Amino acid sequence: MSRAVTLDDAIGALEQAFMDYNRGDIALGGRLMAPCGKPGDTSLVLPATHIRKQYYGFKQATTFSENAGRGLPTVLSQYFLYSNVTGQPRAVMDFMEMTSIKTGVAAAIAARHLARPDTRVVGIIGSGVLSRPVLAAICRVMKIERVNIFDLNPRQARVFATYAQEVLDVECLVAESSRGCVRDAQIVCTCTTSRKPVLDGDDLSPGCHINAMGSYNLDMQELDEKTVNRADRIVTDVPRDTLNASGDLACLANKDVVAALDRIMSGEIPGRKSEKDITIYESVGFSVLDMALALFAHEACLSKGFGQDVAFSSRDSEQ
Repeated sequence: MSRAVTLDDAIGALEQAFMDYNRGDIALGGRLMAPCGKPGDTSLVLPATHIRKQYYGFKQATTFSENAGRGLPTVLSQYFLYSNVTGQPRAVMDFMEMTSIKTGVAAAIAARHLARPDTRVVGIIGSGVLSRPVLAAICRVMKIERVNIFDLNPRQARVFATYAQEVLDVECLVAESSRGCVRDAQIVCTCTTSRKPVLDGDDLSPGCHINAMGSYNLDMQELDEKTVNRADRIVTDVPRDTLNASGDLACLANKDVVAALDRIMSGEIPGRKSEKDITIYESVGFSVLDMALALFAHEACLSKGFGQDVAFSSRDSEQ
């Protein structure tokens, strides 16, 4: 899929998706979660309809925690795309790589609109699959000079540091603690599946922007209460859905600080008001972005001869 969709393609497609959603061109479906596998594993279904382009579809994502011991991915994802005119299937995609790219690009778009323009240092907690596209996308939209990385697995953090330095040409320091990772960072990204806070809100610098990218249900929590309640503005994709789904925001005392990113991008409401504001982008999964990226990938693959279009035959259509 990455042969057909570049990082710059994804940034353009998802910025457009936020604006399409703002104008009503993409309709959001309801989140559906179901238990699967062992206790604690989940299946998440995220539907959406692109009204203007006449497609609908949904992403299905699962976590199977014991897959690591089987030599299999712990997170799996597929996208199912259909015609909104006939209901016929148009594509089925393995969406694991695309999901990571989508999440990274969403973090970059949020940083572009909420972080201080003079940001040069990023702190990332968690050096797994998600951390690379998050940093790569932020580096495409901002002039990042250094990244601090912290992970409970120091070896994995060192592998990430090599990637940052050799592939992205960004200085990377491996921190010994979350405090060392975030204390001088102007953007902090949490890229974990933690069920308890991974940083102390007292360690954050004034003016810091946080991308909380890992927690997507009430049983998961990356941010502590101090971080959440220090925030001058909390931005998300759909405030109502996020408040109902995010373990990070369960402790939020002032829900009036929560705003939708598409409305900030359109200029309807302000984001950051001062250089000292602390801002948070809380992401729990936004089906609008999955739809937009799946549709872009589908069209790009067809134009470049990758993959195979999935559709009923004309005989099936008549029955």
